[in-house]
Amino acid sequence: MARTTCVGMLLSIVVAALPMQEARANPPSAPASAAQITALNDRAVNLYQTGHPREALPLAEEALRLREALRGPNHPEVATNLNNLASILVSLGEFERAAPLHERALRIREAALGPNHLDVAESLNNLGGVRRRMGQYERARDLHERALHIRELALGPNHPTVAQSLNNLAMVLDSMGQYERSLALHERALRIRERALGPRHPDLATSLCNVAGLLSMLGRYERVVPLYERALHIDEAARGPNHPEVATDLNNLAHAFADLGRYERAIPLYERAIRIRESTLGPIHLELASSLNNLAEVYASLHQYERALPVHERALQIRETALGPDHPDVAASLNNLAAAFHATHQDARALPLLERSLRLRENALGHDHPSVATALGNLALVLNALNEPARAMPLLERALHIDEAAFGPNHPSVAVRLNNIAETFVSLDQRARALPLLERALRIDENALGPSHPDLAADLENLANVLVAQGQDERALPLYERALVIHAVGVRDLTRHQSPRSVARFLERLQGASDTLISFAVGRPSDARARTLALQAALLFKACGEEVSVSILAAMRRSASPEDRSRLTQWTDLQQRLAALTDGPPAERTRLETDLRATEEQMARQTSALREQRQLAEVATIVPGVAGRLASDTALVELIAFTPVDARARTPAGRWGAPHYAAFVLRADGSNALVDLGERSSLDALAAQLAATVTRPDHTVESVAAAGRALSARLFAPLVPLLSSSVGRLLLAPDGPLHLAPLHLMHDGQRWLADRYTVSYLTSGRDLLRQRSELDVPGEPAALAVTRYAVPAWNLPGLTTQADLLPRLVPGIRVMRDGAATESALRDLAAPRVLHIAAHGQFLAAADDLSGDPMQRGRLVMADASPTLATRDDGNDGLATAAELLTMNLRGTRLVVLSACETAQGSAAVGQGVFGLRRAFLLAGAEARVTTQWDVDELAGAVFTVALYEGLRAGMRSADAVARAVRVVRERDPDPFAWAPFILVGRDDAIDWAAAPVWRSP
Repeated sequence: MARTTCVGMLLSIVVAALPMQEARANPPSAPASAAQITALNDRAVNLYQTGHPREALPLAEEALRLREALRGPNHPEVATNLNNLASILVSLGEFERAAPLHERALRIREAALGPNHLDVAESLNNLGGVRRRMGQYERARDLHERALHIRELALGPNHPTVAQSLNNLAMVLDSMGQYERSLALHERALRIRERALGPRHPDLATSLCNVAGLLSMLGRYERVVPLYERALHIDEAARGPNHPEVATDLNNLAHAFADLGRYERAIPLYERAIRIRESTLGPIHLELASSLNNLAEVYASLHQYERALPVHERALQIRETALGPDHPDVAASLNNLAAAFHATHQDARALPLLERSLRLRENALGHDHPSVATALGNLALVLNALNEPARAMPLLERALHIDEAAFGPNHPSVAVRLNNIAETFVSLDQRARALPLLERALRIDENALGPSHPDLAADLENLANVLVAQGQDERALPLYERALVIHAVGVRDLTRHQSPRSVARFLERLQGASDTLISFAVGRPSDARARTLALQAALLFKACGEEVSVSILAAMRRSASPEDRSRLTQWTDLQQRLAALTDGPPAERTRLETDLRATEEQMARQTSALREQRQLAEVATIVPGVAGRLASDTALVELIAFTPVDARARTPAGRWGAPHYAAFVLRADGSNALVDLGERSSLDALAAQLAATVTRPDHTVESVAAAGRALSARLFAPLVPLLSSSVGRLLLAPDGPLHLAPLHLMHDGQRWLADRYTVSYLTSGRDLLRQRSELDVPGEPAALAVTRYAVPAWNLPGLTTQADLLPRLVPGIRVMRDGAATESALRDLAAPRVLHIAAHGQFLAAADDLSGDPMQRGRLVMADASPTLATRDDGNDGLATAAELLTMNLRGTRLVVLSACETAQGSAAVGQGVFGLRRAFLLAGAEARVTTQWDVDELAGAVFTVALYEGLRAGMRSADAVARAVRVVRERDPDPFAWAPFILVGRDDAIDWAAAPVWRSP
């Protein structure tokens, strides 16, 4: 990631004798006076110094023209104007125009003032700055050394102007890879400025930035953040919040956080820097390209490549336009864009970019520059991915030699090279040579990065993988354990500051680590420590994005802060406007989605202090924490999709097998077991076949049982030996498409799974850790029963029956029926203790959805729906979609009963749960949902409702009440189609009816 450090150029200011207005008042034919020209010059300088270089440019050009006309081309005052105009051009990235102006100013001053005048030093300094920006480092070094010599002779060794020369010479040495020499000069400049200028001067901020940048380059990260923070505070106070130098400070501080793996802190800083630079410097400035590049690198670190690629491409375009195709900074953008292609398995596109990047760096920087080592390493990485390790190895060895010479033997960059060489040895089936390299890399990063850096986790996993391949499992296991702790800390920190979307995308990059742990445990079925480690990973990371959504929204709804209330209102409005825009202009959808994402990220940051991420506390506590929530007669079956990893494979492509499912069984005493269930595709097919069989019109009980037996033989029969006879309750936490299958209809040849156990469903066993807040005080029970639709054929007697019976079943319940059961009435409800909805339900096929959002496909058809089920742009169309319902406030609602068709259906994503109505009511705050997996017979729905509430009113737990209601329906109709669609998802508690207030009509 490119670094942008603070740098300044000196502008010459001559005291103005007349105001600017007088200069402009003269007619064009009248010659300008010296005072008028000076005033014009000062106006340009002021605009430049206050962050408006574009406005300054025409004034500076005019001042130069007038000065030459007044004084002639070789007067020292002309040199002053040349210097100022060139400095403004530099700030706009126009180096080719600036350099000859500075050279001309230097010649004028040397001829008029002599070779050792301070104004000559000023021109040397400024010309050196331009040459550095143009990549001409040796010429820049010579100019800065001469400027420093003049200033020390004239001013003494401790003058602030000497510090300015030290700063700029150090920056050239930095660019040349001479980091220790550069650091010594920057530290000397810092000492001079602090003594001479005081603790709040902007020049002090410059030195703080540059010292911090060198410390970061040298891997001394613990010293960096306080220096950048201090520089930012100085510049904001001195220059205002929207100055380009403030953007530089923000860029640098963000980079420091990214180096420490604190990506959630880096992103908003980069975004603010980009806004400042776009507004003050324009859309094609190099400093803007730097911030864009760095933001894209953070996106890549978070595995958000679809966001990183266009940002990298924009940065590359800016640099090629401003610098030409052969500049080293262009090479940096080529490298970073190629890295994003590599991460998305587009290595054929990455290879030519990296080859071009290497050529540019060798030509511009020489063959031994650290940037050349970076190019060599990245090119070798892609060659390895293309299965060409023999070509990669000499490139990596050369890169290692360069980095050791530049940084010393104990720098993190050296650790990266060691890891890459070790990986190549693995590809060459020479693991014995890889092992000492990985051990050395781990020692380097432990010392340089500290115990919790993400790079350290990668070192640990790489070393453990080689040990496993050599049969040294006992040495590998503690390394895997340490790596998981680091990952968990990173995810926990991320969940406190980032939106659910960002968390979910970040977790994708941890999938390989999770797959490795599960594969390791599956291969050692008797190793309890390995099983527990794999279960920890599953419980920590599965559906974590959903949990973060629940946590953020709950905190926002609890907060009394006006700012939080306003943000929640803004989020609700955006969600509802986006949900209503079913077939609107793509540009409008994109705008709303962008605004919604930004609002979600702001909500995540706002609520970080209000939320407790108990589900992501400590790795060691999560398994006993979940087990402690299980009753003695209950077992959790955690199904997890994973890709088997073969640590003994030579090539990366051969290391991964076909996707599988695994099943963990956890008991209340903390005991656990693990079974590899086999290939995911065949299990998904069997689960889909069971769901299709039970809903086929010509099905029979026997055909459903046969499909249930086929699935059970693969999915549940392997678990039976792990379940003792004392287990009577199962909590099933599926993954992927298994979420959508009626797993309780698995059959062992004698009975259904639902006959053998009381079954309820979770997204993840971690759901059991979700805390009920004492602030979540629900109101009276409520129901909406649509007994009359605009289309008479839609009216169902069973819905009317439910509306009639509910007041007798649930004392105090408020029942809205007929025309009162509208979409707006549903969305306006505030946290009823129990919410019952009797209506038509649908989950649309993907082909019928224009938005591409699965949360738009699940919907309830309310009383105010049009006869054509047409949508309206204002959202009040009687079609309550999941995307709209998730904005409800059901904080404290104990149970939502959806007596409608297909309310359990949705779009299932591996590791993320189900997107549809059941997710909507969870995000709205409901603790448990009774939902249906297919179309429900209306009379069966009425019978189920009566039996359910009788059980709940008798004090039964929700799962027992659902099981009782299912038995009652089954006694009436033994067809699984009639009795098996009803499932409980979420918390399994008895309803505390006694605390419910009684509703009275007004």
